[in-house]
Amino acid sequence: MMSRLIKKRSGKAGLPPGTLVHVGERKAEKVKIRILDYDDAQFEEKEAKTIEESFPFKDKPTVTWINIDGLHEVEIIEKLGSHFGLHPLLLEDILNTDQRPKMEDYGDYIFVVLKMLYSGENKDEIEAEQVSLILGSNFVISLQEREGDVFDPVRDRIRKKKGRIRKAGADYLAYALLDSIVDNYFLILENVGEKIEDTEQQLATNPSPETLQYIRELKNEMIFLRKSIWPLREVVSGLERCESSFIHESTGAYLRDVYDHTIQIIDTVESFRDRIEVNSKSGDVMDIGILYTTLMEMKEWVLGDQPTGRLTTIPNNYVLSSTVNNYTRDHPYIWDEISIPVTYDSDWKEAISRIINIAETETKVATKEAEKSVSKLGERYYVSKWPIEPAVFLKLTDNWIEFNIRYITDVIQRRQIHTNLSRVLLEAIQKSKKVRIASESLDISIKEIPRAGSKKGNQP
Repeated sequence: MMSRLIKKRSGKAGLPPGTLVHVGERKAEKVKIRILDYDDAQFEEKEAKTIEESFPFKDKPTVTWINIDGLHEVEIIEKLGSHFGLHPLLLEDILNTDQRPKMEDYGDYIFVVLKMLYSGENKDEIEAEQVSLILGSNFVISLQEREGDVFDPVRDRIRKKKGRIRKAGADYLAYALLDSIVDNYFLILENVGEKIEDTEQQLATNPSPETLQYIRELKNEMIFLRKSIWPLREVVSGLERCESSFIHESTGAYLRDVYDHTIQIIDTVESFRDRIEVNSKSGDVMDIGILYTTLMEMKEWVLGDQPTGRLTTIPNNYVLSSTVNNYTRDHPYIWDEISIPVTYDSDWKEAISRIINIAETETKVATKEAEKSVSKLGERYYVSKWPIEPAVFLKLTDNWIEFNIRYITDVIQRRQIHTNLSRVLLEAIQKSKKVRIASESLDISIKEIPRAGSKKGNQP
């Protein structure tokens, strides 16, 4: 189902840092070099026969995109690095196609390496290859393992002068390439989600040994997706916060949009992972074997729904014979509550209004997605529609009015959403002059007791 993920690295053993050795599958086809040079007024596209043909574009005032398909001819990478002044360790990272996604600012240029995912000829197969991007003041160099990518929409926009790409600089081009890679992750995850649903249906109607093997292959896919996607957030965040003069303020807004997309992708990936509780043990399912189920343990000494970092192995006979609470399958949302004590002299009507507005704003995304999930759950189990909008309930106590805020939240993000909502509520109450948080207090009265034998009015 997956392309080979583990690259053979033994060829580099014992060599000094900066030694250029290609790590990856060696391709028989010739390396292809394509150059696109443009500005708002003109456009030039050519396929270079040698890497030297790209050298004159380094100092042109226009924006130049040099795309190289194939990394197995090391001498081409050496010549490219020599002319553009690229660090030897950067060149080494380009040739090592088993790199973890990362971003590095070298001063004269910015280096980004990440995984590009796309569906193979067989839709069941995910193709993965490493893409390196080098952003300079007026150029972007992209280097790929082989021909074929997800950049055709960007090329089309350049050729046909669509959007603002021809008016923008090299930083916007780098953003556009990064955005294309990230957008394609959504298509991959949609495909994986469909395969998971089909497999669950097969498990329910006609399970077989082949189904179990397919599940294990799906688990391997999910592990690889997490490995590729989680560091991607750091890459985009690093570019957004980068103080390099190559990235203009106007492009920063677009990078923030890509960052939001990476968060959505991470949430989607995490939603594919079951979070269960069995035999008083809670955790995320990491692996389902023939004899054991492995969990990433949650709770225990860690407050909130957060991992402890400890793997827990549960014999499958317990899983099959015990009650299993599944927090994510079918409906990955739960209700959570926050209690706030408010003084009796506060304006409780204003407090309700402020709390509801804040809760609706902070849980807007989760509420919208939960509504879809509840609707889908109702079709499957014929349950009535639940009220999922945030609500406030009051309780009168001897000391204060207790406000209980009830809202729906994603299981995986419960603690983070709880924290964000609590912080915003606290800030709003602190700014209000009509609402005050109550606290338990104890009044102590001290009465002087005369000493034995002393007369009233005398000094002790």
